[in-house]
Amino acid sequence: MTQTISGSLLILDDDPALVSVMKEILEEEGYRVETSTDAVEALRLVDESHPSAILMDMRMPGMDGWAFAGSLKERGSTASIIVITGGDHAFEWAKEVSADDFLAKPFDMAELLATVRRYCAPASAKAH
Repeated sequence: MTQTISGSLLILDDDPALVSVMKEILEEEGYRVETSTDAVEALRLVDESHPSAILMDMRMPGMDGWAFAGSLKERGSTASIIVITGGDHAFEWAKEVSADDFLAKPFDMAELLATVRRYCAPASAKAH
């Protein structure tokens, strides 16, 4: 069984601007964040870092979210999956891949943080 690390997240989305903003916000809140715009690379990151939660888009070129989720299951990953996808089908698609939760694009950063907190504690508290 794969051991997850508290506070470790992986963001998989083919929109580099969105990935960058999400990474910045989550790191400010104390999360360790790895990112990928490519699902094959993301699987390598999962094998190396064993994230607690994975935020993933469903519609991506190459390997899509359905194939990525299937590969996670085959690897025995215990990471929580949070689907982040546009359109009216976010709930249905999250259900299809047995995701733990979903965020329909566009979402606001407060919604992102609230969702992530349900599945992963920050690795470090903000120093003040």
